[in-house]
Amino acid sequence: SLDAARQQVALARALLTNPRLLLLDEPFAALDRKAKQELIPYISSLNDEFGLPVIMVSHIQEEVVQLADYVVGLDRGRIIDQGPTRQVIAKAGTSGVAARAESGSLLRASYRGFDAEYQLAQLDLEGFTLRLPGINGVPESGAEIRLLVLAKDVSLALSPPRNLSIQNVLRGSVVAINTSADTPFAEVVVQIGHQQLHARVTRMALDNLGLQAGQGVFALVKSVSFDH
Repeated sequence: SLDAARQQVALARALLTNPRLLLLDEPFAALDRKAKQELIPYISSLNDEFGLPVIMVSHIQEEVVQLADYVVGLDRGRIIDQGPTRQVIAKAGTSGVAARAESGSLLRASYRGFDAEYQLAQLDLEGFTLRLPGINGVPESGAEIRLLVLAKDVSLALSPPRNLSIQNVLRGSVVAINTSADTPFAEVVVQIGHQQLHARVTRMALDNLGLQAGQGVFALVKSVSFDH
C-alpha cells in the first residue's frame, strides 16, 4: 500500500545516515491493518540484515510480540517490568506493564504448506500440526512463524476431544498451576515439547478436572495471532 511504501522510504532514508541505533516511535500508528502487515517484515529484517539495534515504542501487545525480543515496560518514566518477550507475555495480567496486557504464550512454529481447498496454512509446532487462516502470502517451507496464543483462548481436556469445531489440539503435560483466592481463575502452564503454553481456566474447572503438575492434558487452541 502507499502508506506502507512511504514508511519504508522513511526507514531507508534513516538507514542511509548509517545510524548506530534506530528508535521507532509508534511506527504503525497511522497505518491500517494491511499496511501494517506489509511493513512488519521490513522492520523485522533490520537487525538481521543490517545488524542494527532497534528500539520500538508501542502500546499494542500484538506489535510487541511480533517484533520484540526484549521488553521494557515504562510508567511515567519509571521501569516497572522488563525481560524477554516470552516471559513478560506469560505473566501478563498480573503485575507491572503486563497488568495492562492479556496473559498469553509466545510460541514458534514452522511453515509447512497451504491447504488450497480450505484456505488454511499448515504449521508444525513441536511435531503437532496447526491449521490457521489468514496468513498473507506463502512463506518458504520451514519459515519461522511467531504465534501469540492468549491464555483465555486455550481450553484443557483430560482425553482426546471428539466432535468439536476446534481443530488445533496439542498434547502436553502440566508443569505449573498458578492460583489466587481473590480471582475465579487459575493459570495452567502446559509443556508442549520444548515450549510452554499458558491456559486460563476457572478454579472450579481446575478442581473438577483434578489437574496437578505432571499430569498429561490436551490443549485446545481456539484462536491464534501470528506473524512471519
